[in-house]
Amino acid sequence: MYGKRNLEILLPGKNYQEVVEMLGQPNGAGGDASGLLVTWEYRREVLDQATGLTFYLSRILLTFEKGICVDVQVELL
Repeated sequence: MYGKRNLEILLPGKNYQEVVEMLGQPNGAGGDASGLLVTWEYRREVLDQATGLTFYLSRILLTFEKGICVDVQVELL
């Protein structure tokens, strides 16, 4: 299980390999026509530290620019 805030702090600045080492292979991936922006999607259990609740099928979206994670969005579901 991953902490929401931990994901938002630890993942930006990581490259593809570092993210795979932390989270495993993504459940889905996509990108723009130029290939400069790539989005990976994960479905994982996420702990919301603010409420103490665990969300079991949370959606984690990572955006990479030139191979480096530049944005993390966590949707608690």
